[in-house]
Amino acid sequence: CEGGVVAYGDLDRSVRKKCGDPLKIASRQGHGPIWIYHEAQANFMYYLEFRNRKLQRIVSSPCDVDDPACYELQ
Repeated sequence: CEGGVVAYGDLDRSVRKKCGDPLKIASRQGHGPIWIYHEAQANFMYYLEFRNRKLQRIVSSPCDVDDPACYELQ
């Protein structure tokens, strides 16, 4: 993120301070909130999953911000 590196265990407020507001906050049954970010230069989507307000998982995938499939969580 532009404001610094995020790591597992970071609190959601720390991630928001470093990365700004997500494009979308999604949910998936059995999981915590998933914040979706887009990195324009590399054209990647980043999916950050939180549990108990702590960052638990980071997944990235090449994806265009205008592709609706990038926002569908499997």
